[in-house]
This record gives sequence, C-alpha cells and structure tokens, in this order.
Amino acid sequence: MSTDQMKTDSSVDNWHFIDRDATFRLHNPHLTNHLFFPLVNEAGMMSIVTPTLNGDIKTGQHTFFSTPVSVDDLHNSRSARNFWVFIEGHGPWSLTGNSAQQIAQRFKDGTESTELEAGLLWHAMRREHHHLNLKAEIVNFVPSGEDQVEMMRVTITNTGDQTRELVPTAAIPVFGRSADNLRDHRHVTSLLHRTFCDRYGVLVRPTLSFDERGHIPNTRTYAVLGCDDQKRPPEGFFPVLEDFIGEGGNLDWPQMIVLNRSPEAEAGDMMEGYEAIGGLRFSRVRLQPGESCTWVLVLAIFDKLQNAAEIQARYLSTDRFNEWFNRTRDHWKNRLTDLEVQTGDSHFNNWMRWVSVQPVLRRLYGNSFMPYHDYGRGGRGWRDLWQDHLALLLTRPEEVKDILLGNYAGVRFDGSNATIIGSNPGEFKADRNDIPRVWMDHGAWPLLTTCLYINQTGDLDFLLREQTYFKDHHVARSKEVDSDWKPEQGTALKTADGQIYRGTVFEHLLVQHLTMCYNVGEHNLMRLENADWNDGLDMAGEHGESAAMTALYAGNLLSLAKLARHLHARGHGRIKLAEELIPLLIPQTEEVPAAKQAYLERYFEGCYRTLSGKQSTLSTKEVAERLEAIAGVIINRLHNQEWIRSKTGHEWFNGYYDDDGQHVEGDHPLGLRMTLTGQTFHLLGRTATPDQVEHILRAVQRFLHDPAVGGIRLNTNFREVKQNLGRAFGFAFGHKENGAMFSHMAVMYAYGLYQYGKAREAFRVLDEIFRHSLKFPVSRMYPGIPEYFNARGRGMYPYLTGSASWYMLTLVTQAFGVRGLLGDLLLAPQLVREQFDDQDRATIRTLFAGRHLQVSFFNPQKLDPGEYMIHSVQLDHQTVLFSRKDEGVLLPKTALEKLQPGVEHSVEILLGAKQNLTHYEEIDDR
Repeated sequence: MSTDQMKTDSSVDNWHFIDRDATFRLHNPHLTNHLFFPLVNEAGMMSIVTPTLNGDIKTGQHTFFSTPVSVDDLHNSRSARNFWVFIEGHGPWSLTGNSAQQIAQRFKDGTESTELEAGLLWHAMRREHHHLNLKAEIVNFVPSGEDQVEMMRVTITNTGDQTRELVPTAAIPVFGRSADNLRDHRHVTSLLHRTFCDRYGVLVRPTLSFDERGHIPNTRTYAVLGCDDQKRPPEGFFPVLEDFIGEGGNLDWPQMIVLNRSPEAEAGDMMEGYEAIGGLRFSRVRLQPGESCTWVLVLAIFDKLQNAAEIQARYLSTDRFNEWFNRTRDHWKNRLTDLEVQTGDSHFNNWMRWVSVQPVLRRLYGNSFMPYHDYGRGGRGWRDLWQDHLALLLTRPEEVKDILLGNYAGVRFDGSNATIIGSNPGEFKADRNDIPRVWMDHGAWPLLTTCLYINQTGDLDFLLREQTYFKDHHVARSKEVDSDWKPEQGTALKTADGQIYRGTVFEHLLVQHLTMCYNVGEHNLMRLENADWNDGLDMAGEHGESAAMTALYAGNLLSLAKLARHLHARGHGRIKLAEELIPLLIPQTEEVPAAKQAYLERYFEGCYRTLSGKQSTLSTKEVAERLEAIAGVIINRLHNQEWIRSKTGHEWFNGYYDDDGQHVEGDHPLGLRMTLTGQTFHLLGRTATPDQVEHILRAVQRFLHDPAVGGIRLNTNFREVKQNLGRAFGFAFGHKENGAMFSHMAVMYAYGLYQYGKAREAFRVLDEIFRHSLKFPVSRMYPGIPEYFNARGRGMYPYLTGSASWYMLTLVTQAFGVRGLLGDLLLAPQLVREQFDDQDRATIRTLFAGRHLQVSFFNPQKLDPGEYMIHSVQLDHQTVLFSRKDEGVLLPKTALEKLQPGVEHSVEILLGAKQNLTHYEEIDDR
C-alpha cells in the first residue's frame, strides 16, 4: 500500500441508509479504527461512543465521567462501557467485544459478527456469537432533558436450541475528575475518591477538585446505576478498579469475571482513595431458546449526592428507557425538519441530514471534547462563533439576533478581538492561556454573518443597535501591553471620564475593516500577523501579507457601502461614529506603506486605554462613497500586482507573501506553487473579473484537483518546511492545512463559483466531497462532512467543522437559490439537471419570515442553469405576482407574513427555457 494513497478495501462494506430519517447501518464497524459517534444534549452532557463502546463521557474540561481519550485511545484503551456475561460451560463473553479472547479472535472469520445502526442521535450495536448462539444489542443515547445522563440498554437473546445460564455484570470505569489529572496528579487525585454503593449502583464523589488552580470542594457525583427488566437492583458491586481486575488482570481480562467471583461489596458500603469502577453484578439469568433478558444502565453526573434517587426514578427502568428514547429521537428529528432537501439522490438527501446536525454539535461541544479535538479545553474561537451561526440563520434567524449583538462585545477598538468565547453570553477572553495572538482574518467574518441576518430578516436597524467594546491589557493589536489595566476594571472599554463607551454595530464593523486597511506590509497588502483563515500560516508575523484576505476585506468594504446606502434609503441619513475613527474613513492619497502604518499607530494611541467619548455625525451616503473609494484602490492593486502567470501559461492570484517579503505562489525552483485560498477569497469578495474566474478554474483544475482525495487540495506540494510562512508546511503533504482536501475551503470555493454563475463547476466541488465521504472503504467515516480528507483519502476530524455550516449555506442559498434579500424572499436557483428527481423536481423545506415553506422547483425540460429561468410561481396553489431580480424573482416578505404560521406552505416554481418564455407576471422592482 502506498504511503500517499489508500487503496479501497473491497472486504469492507459501505454503510447504507435504511429510512428517510437518515438512520444508517454498517456491518462489522469494529474492524475499522478511529470511528466514533456523538451523543449529546442541551443540558451539557457530551459523550462519544465507538463500535466497541469505548469513548469518553463528560460535561466539561474538569468533569470527565470517564478517562479522557484522543483518537488513538479509542482502539488502544481498555477502558470502555463494558457488559459481561459468564456462561456456564464456556466462560466470559463481553457483549461489547472487549475481552482479550475476542480481541485475539477479531480477524478470524465466523466467530462473531457485528452490526451498527445509528440515527439522530442514538447508537445501537448488535453482536452475534455464532458458536454460542447468543445475540446482544446495546443501545446508547443521551436524553434530550435537563439532566446530564447517558442511558444504555443491554439485551441478550438465546438464538440457539439449548438453555443458557448467564451471570451478568456491568463494568464501567469511573474517572471522575478533571482531564488535567490524566497526567497531572493522576494517582493523588484518586485518593480524593469517595465511592458509595447505592442500592442501584456505584456513586463516586471526590472530596476536592484538585489541580494547580487550587483545591476546590467538589460537589459533583459520578454514578453508574442499573436494573434488570423486572426493575430489580444489582445483587452486589465491584466498586474498586484494582479489586475488579485483580492482580495480574486488566479490563479486558478481569479476574472477577474470568473466575466468576462473587462481589464482596453490597449496598451501603463505602470505599475511600481508589480508582473506581461501576461494577454491577446482576442476578443470574436462565435463558430458554428464543428468550431475551434486558438491563438498563444510567451513567450520570449530578451535583448532589441525594439526587441519585431522583435520577433513578426518572430514568432507571425499561419503560423509562423506551419513553426517553422515543422522546429524544423525536426531539432531534423535529429539530432538523426546518431544513431538509429532496433531490434526485436519496443518499444525498439523508447525508445532508447529518451535515445539518454538525453545526448543532459544534454549538454544544464547542471546538473541543471530541477525540480529534483533544487539544481543546472547551469554548469556541472567534471565527467559529460567527460561522457556526450561518446554519441557524437559515432556519431561525430571530433566535440569533441577540446572540449576534452580544458577540460584538468581543471586538476591540484596535480592530482585533477576544478569541476565546466562554459558555455564558458576553463572556470573552483574550486567548487560551492568555496568549496574545491576532488572526488577521477575524475582522471579516462578523460582517458576512450580519449581512446574512439582515437579508434573511430585513432588520436593517440592527446596524444601529449599540454595543460595548472589549478591553483587556492587550493593545495595539496585541503588540503592546497596557500595564495599568487590571481585571477588576472589567472588560468593557471606557471613556476618559470612566463611562462605558457604546457604539453602533455599524461602527464595530467599520473599526474591524478600516484598521486593516492601514495594517499593511511593504506590498501595501494587509499583514498576515499570526495567521489568517489558515491557522497553519503562523510564522510570518513580521513581513507576511495575505493577499487572499485582503481581497475579502475589499469585498466587505463594498458590502458595508451597500449597507450604508440602504440605511440612507430607509431614512437614516446620518450616523454617529467615534471621533477617533473618522480619520480612517478618509480615502488616502498617500499609498506608501510606512505612512499608513504610522497613521495606524496614531490611531492606536488614541484608543490605548480609553476613548474620548466624543462622536461625530456623518452622512451615510458619504460613508458609502468613502468606503467604495477605499475598496476600489485595494481591488485595483490586487489586479495589477497579484495576478500572476506561470511558465505553463496558467494564470491566477498570488495569495501570500512570506516573512522574507517574497510572493509565495507561481513558478519556483522546487516546483510550481499555488493555494486554493488565494483564489477563493477573490470569489467570495467578488473582486475577480469574469475573465479571471475562467483562468482560476483552469489553474485549479490543473494543479489542485485530485479525485483520489475527494476533490480540490488546499495547496500544491511546496516540498520544504517553509518556516518563513507557517507550521503547516511542517505537516506531511496531503494532511490537514498542507495540501489536504480541506472541506471548509473547498466549500467556500464552490460558494464563490456560484456567485459568478459557475453552477456546474460549483456542483462538481460539492458532489465530489459528498461522494468521497460515501465510500466507506476509503473514507472510513460515518455520514457527514469531515474537516479534511488525508493523503489516503480518509475523513479526518468529523463533526466539528465549520464546513458543515458553509455546505448548508451554499446548498440552500446558492444551489437552491432560496435566500433573503433585505427581508424579501429571493428565488434564484442554480440547480443542475442531475439534482432533480425522476419527476423533474427538487424540493427544499425551510423556514422564512417565520413561516414553514416547502419550495419545489419543477424542471420538465431537464435544463441546466443558464438555460432556464422562472416562468411561474404558485403559493399554496395560487399564482402570485413577483418582481424579477437578476436571475431570480422576489416574493415580498409582506405576502409571506400573511400566511398562517405553524403550518407548511407550498411554493411551486416552474422552470423553463429562457427563449420560450411567453408570459410572466411582473411588478416594478422596488
């Protein structure tokens, strides 16, 4: 096997969907490493489960129920949610496959087979032992209630013709402390354990939460509770890990199970100072042929010891399990019905359900607490904060309004921002471990999210709402430290007289963009600082420049100008801005980088510790004109300075300058160099000309496209560890930010192509990602979109990736073309003919203006984008008037608001050839 490309394993089955609710099955998933599945609820329970029921359970960095795991621990660790039966005449059998004997036989044919079945968001593993004639099913999920619990139902069935006598034991290790204690004071913190044997299980309540922050009294209890299908409690317990495994034993061959020892602990016993395990011995079972027996387990984290009885009453029975299971399935199903698609590919329709789950998972897990994100300690980054809301804005924009406003409190007046967002609204930190880093792209994302919000809702006045600014000891974009600032002063920027300063959202957006126009390097492009979108480009802090992000900021300036003109048209002729900001709005005739940098330094001095509090009033029309002038200069510079031509004749944009001040892309002695990022942001910012887009398409196809890894690589192979640009080039080529098929950038590239009417090419990008993820023998991942595919084509970092939000955004607003325009509904489809079903329909269910809509496009002539236009629109089977807007039509929000809320309304759109259009209803464009 090549080290660069994995061959398809023909012995491995694909997973397949079994219904329209995205439930899927996979045979023998235990023969694939790195697989894991999320189980979570809004109450804060975060679980990970594998085909062998490995994984961890936690509610935060300092409250891990089970031992924290990284991705390689998933198949190397012996710690799992295990359930054993000792079979008379045979010996021990692990229903999860976690016995030394089963592991040794794992690659032998005919002994055992497994099947995974999973849905939204529940996980079932079935294991059959063909020699013993026993079948086991274990179902896990996290209930959608207010408690931090995971529920587990274990069922074993005698499929043979002989009676089986079984001794059942649950064995679930309890870590019960901070993830920091995995290596820091691992043994010492076990001395804090107080382990109680309750009637229904084992409760672990450490006395202290112990680490270098201090010794804090602990109030958390970690519980493993269980009963059988007759509601009978365990008949005994193994609460101490070392006693359970025995001297010379371990978790996959524990002495108490292998020797079928009776438990010595009973209800009421308490042990101090040892590693704990939820070892629950249940009553002996005699299974007749065809007979089954079931046990229910509850794995819980709660605050008070006396809550154990409450947890038992709420969850601990087969009836309760079934009730919560049905309720939780319905909860997630209903949560995702606000956005569904029906195309000609049923696999894609179901796959998209899993993509739509991912932004929800990212909100609940943050960017941490999954095996590939083992560097995370909780919280989300600034970029994640804004991009994760893109998906929610497509369905429930009103819910996001106050969240977005709260997010603006993280903006500093120097244009930078807090980069770590706490769990509470308005809670911001400078960075993890207070490291002063500045990602130069951060100022661009709030505008994109805010524009989507305004277009979806028409709430243009949101720009005039006021918010505070973030203040800490980092100043001048973290180049300097304000030594007089103290945490007790709070994190709100104040005026010279001690008042908290508040500025409009529009002012915040201006601050983020105008400061970057002066924060330039020697090529008059915006400085790369500590990195841009690609976090791996972090070693060019002195002289690095990002032409790529300069293009996006320039496009954003034009968007800000449009917003200012809309404000003017709505009667907001003037707007108040901080006096310190006004000089940055004056278009500069001086284009010398050093002069701009000096100008920015003077600006920093004016907001070093406080603001004056004085504001000036400017005409919104004048603001728009100034922004357009500034953007025009930047775009011309990019066209004249950064458009390159290689010896091959291909042309594209240079994306970067390294820390030696040299342009990164183009011909090079070590081989031609190109980045997808350098092209994508010109498309997103719409700063490229149509002719340039044609050249970019050819160059990307020639140098970056690789179907073996799912589509378009992030960059070509630079063939050196480029220490004057970033750590990414220390990664092996084809992995992560160095040349992988990085989903996020590829999807944004597709979005940009749609903006230029390149629907066929954009569809190909999205389709390749989908189809590659479908090839389980290569991608080795469950349904969904990964952060990237590695050099062997394997999906990496699933679930927690911003590419899911962007994939949804691109599909809904660009491919289906269902999106808002200042509150009105714009229908501008760019669906290719393959996306329609055998009845020539493509349908999307969405929420707009608070109304549930089923929007169906009918394409009887099987036309492609560019060949068709909208001929008619029917709303609830009644023909409606519309106005044409570019390639689409507008339905006014006022018409939609007349519809009955709470029920689904149909929007039927007939597509036909442009030259065959004979009649349509049209009203004046407003």
